[in-house]
Amino acid sequence: MGAVGYAYTRAKVVDLGSEYAVHLGMKRKDDKHLSLRWFYGFTAKCCSLCRVCTLYLVLRKKPTTTVMGCGNALGHQIPPYFIFAGKRIRQELLEGATPGADGSVSETGWSNSEIFQSYLETHFIKYVTGMQDKHSLLLYDGHSTHITPDVIDWALRKKIILYVLPPHTSHVLQPMDVGCFGPFARIYSSECHKFQRTNSSVINK
Repeated sequence: MGAVGYAYTRAKVVDLGSEYAVHLGMKRKDDKHLSLRWFYGFTAKCCSLCRVCTLYLVLRKKPTTTVMGCGNALGHQIPPYFIFAGKRIRQELLEGATPGADGSVSETGWSNSEIFQSYLETHFIKYVTGMQDKHSLLLYDGHSTHITPDVIDWALRKKIILYVLPPHTSHVLQPMDVGCFGPFARIYSSECHKFQRTNSSVINK
């Protein structure tokens, strides 16, 4: 599981160990779960430090896919914009995506200044309409690739007020992180674990 990017948490290992103990007849189904003390004893016997470090490096090398999302306080959202690791975009990567979704590629799968500007000028602006005489407020994190003179000039021309959140506060102040991506990440991770346990296939892009 770790090798394909979905390493189990301590709680999940304890759950699996408890289920297996019931399966072997060593515990009854209504008995308490195994404890964290059992977990640490299990890992001490079965996992060397070298193995843990190897899994960590495998996880670090897994290709990243970034999703840029945007919504407002009324609950309306702009279709997602995906950034895949690669040299050129392949349309099959967007098969089955939300209608209107689009994407790009970068060497790392992370956003950069060119991609962010392209996102604003070609994707974001398509869905922020009917506001010719009003200003729009765009809240976003202060990543260095998101703050460039070109982006600022473009925003001024389009009557878009850019409000950059202070560094290291997006997990508390960024509405999309708190209300959308945080809960989504937890649910997605749980579904990935379930899928991996019941299927012998890797979850691809």
